[in-house]
Amino acid sequence: RESKGRGSLWVKELQLRPRDALRGPVERQISSPDLDVLESAFNASDGIVFSARRRGGSPALFLTSTEPGDVVPESAPAPRRFPAISADGHWLAFSQREGSNWQLWVRDLATRTERRLTGSDCNSTAPAWYPDSKYLVYSTDCARSPGLTALCRIEAVP
Repeated sequence: RESKGRGSLWVKELQLRPRDALRGPVERQISSPDLDVLESAFNASDGIVFSARRRGGSPALFLTSTEPGDVVPESAPAPRRFPAISADGHWLAFSQREGSNWQLWVRDLATRTERRLTGSDCNSTAPAWYPDSKYLVYSTDCARSPGLTALCRIEAVP
């Protein structure tokens, strides 16, 4: 949800238990109020990765679940955004700002090893996985003017 220009992350139960039928769906905020949520990605095991920033801060990735609990910030050397979890739940793709450009990265969620996929003097953002969990499509302004993006495909996993 967005309120007064700041994003927040909420979950809503769609399958109600019989005793909850009278009060309707339960909604609850799972991002802390000091975060401005930008994007989010969900996996099959109720895990959520989202990008957000604190006031005046750079965007970072955060981990949480749909159950009440703590939101865990990821430590990273640079600002990160645009998380995308593969269909098989094994990979996380995201963009990391390096200098003045956003580069595409992929992380093995089991081993936490990361690998950069792009490295040009342009922006690579908004990754989305193909159903095979091997290829990504992403937005780029390489060989174009900033703001004039094209879609590219890259093999993210050998």
